[in-house]
Amino acid sequence: MFSGSIPALVTPFRNGSFAEEDYRALVEWQIAEGSAALVPCGTTGEAATMPKDEHFEVVRVCADQAGGRVPVLAGAGSNDTLVAIENVKAARDAGADAVLMVPPYYNRPSQEGIFRHFEAVAEKTDLPIVLYNVPGRTVTDIQPATMARIVKAFPGKFLGVKDATGALARVTEQRAGCGHGFIQLSGNDETALAFNAMGGTGCISVTANVAPRLCAEFQAAWAAGDNAGALALHDRLYPLHVHRRLAGPGEIRDDAGSPGIPRGTAVADDPGGRGEPRGGRCRAGACGADLESRLARQAPASPPSLPRHPASLPRFPSSSSPRRRGSRARGKVREARFAGAGKHAHYCLDYPLLPWIPACAGRTEMVPRACLGSRPRLGTHILPSSSRPWAGVTAENQIVAWVLA
Repeated sequence: MFSGSIPALVTPFRNGSFAEEDYRALVEWQIAEGSAALVPCGTTGEAATMPKDEHFEVVRVCADQAGGRVPVLAGAGSNDTLVAIENVKAARDAGADAVLMVPPYYNRPSQEGIFRHFEAVAEKTDLPIVLYNVPGRTVTDIQPATMARIVKAFPGKFLGVKDATGALARVTEQRAGCGHGFIQLSGNDETALAFNAMGGTGCISVTANVAPRLCAEFQAAWAAGDNAGALALHDRLYPLHVHRRLAGPGEIRDDAGSPGIPRGTAVADDPGGRGEPRGGRCRAGACGADLESRLARQAPASPPSLPRHPASLPRFPSSSSPRRRGSRARGKVREARFAGAGKHAHYCLDYPLLPWIPACAGRTEMVPRACLGSRPRLGTHILPSSSRPWAGVTAENQIVAWVLA
């Protein structure tokens, strides 16, 4: 039932309320671009901030607009078992084909507790269930042995898993425990290619909100055995994957220039007349007919070039300390910007370590002072003090901006 590119849909809002017409346009666009199924009210759809009536109204509109052309997999998880049961029933009444369910979050149940939760849901509901394992958000990890126990206890009930653990070896473990017919979908765009290589059959994608055709073509290429084509599309999409992984729920920004507006703020009608979800908690103006082409132009058309060889980088000036004299420099301080005081200062360096990020323009990046050690002077060449290269793709490094050279 579920395979290929499946967008975890953003939810548009206007003036603090669900924007139904914008959402219908988004659903229609996704189907036209080749998405294989739809996930309303998942993490990216901001289910955690929706009251129940609004949540299942979004599911109803999604199912109604899809009209059976693609299956609808509705988010329905809860850390309260009784609420989870009621959510599945509400999703059925709204027209969903199956539900996506996390194990109880925050409560931190044991593996036995996880099994008992899904046992109660399975016994009291009749919709198929796709498990959603995302311990980074729930602090609850469905171990492969527990997953196999759940699946075997209720044959035909638990169709598959959206695996966002990042542990690729689990694809093999889960296939061994749950059977070859068990559907395994990646929950991480950036590792979807490797996940498929391990035996996965698709991805519940965030990036597909803004580049659905490319994501669908990537999955189709892999399914057809065109490994080289899939790899080329993966490389083309990778900068978008990284950018969207840094964004939180509801902050999948419109790279073409439609910033989000907090829920509750009055939002004027779209001056472009295209029905883009401009405001509310959704920050993704993803309904514009030409959005994919605009975003695709920002991604490299060919695999990215490798970073410069260290031999091509300048040496530290002779005034450097003896410990560093003669070392190869990683970057030259060109500009300092301050997001705060002290450790929150950010410095703009040339010779980036991550030239494949398009916004770097192959020349500069912003680096937090914490990665540099002492305060560097403008014009000096520096080497990060961190034992690992700082990454423009890790939230813990608090990189706040990329700057064009």
